[in-house]
Amino acid sequence: MTLKETTAAHLQRAFRGPSAHGPALHELIDDLTEEQAKAKPLADAHSIAELVAHVTSWIDAITRRLAGEQFSTADVDNFPDVNMLTFTEVAARFTRAHERLLESVSRLTDDDFMRNVAGRDYNILEALNFIVDHSLYHAGQIALLKKACALPSR
Repeated sequence: MTLKETTAAHLQRAFRGPSAHGPALHELIDDLTEEQAKAKPLADAHSIAELVAHVTSWIDAITRRLAGEQFSTADVDNFPDVNMLTFTEVAARFTRAHERLLESVSRLTDDDFMRNVAGRDYNILEALNFIVDHSLYHAGQIALLKKACALPSR
């Protein structure tokens, strides 16, 4: 398996499964209701919809960087406002971002993975590993919030 194939498979397992770490992001969000996705069952915690939008922003940022775009981390919409969107729209944006990232990876050669991201001090492989790690970190939060949303009110 080439580095490109291995990386694409790693991204696919994190977002679609099957994975050893637990449910992939799509597996966690595909059956959510609007109410569950926007609920805030824990004080000072983001909703699932907010976390999905956050993960989407960073997938988009890495995809833009793979395309050679240079921008400051401060220019990333870290936690986009999801109040004017349905969760179906938030989830669709996430799906499209994941597809765009996989498309970008498909255009890379194995040599490209060791090339630094434009204007950054890390390479493309590190950027892609970051997006998997970051996404799975938030998948854990989403899994806990999903369980909290399923609990009866006290």
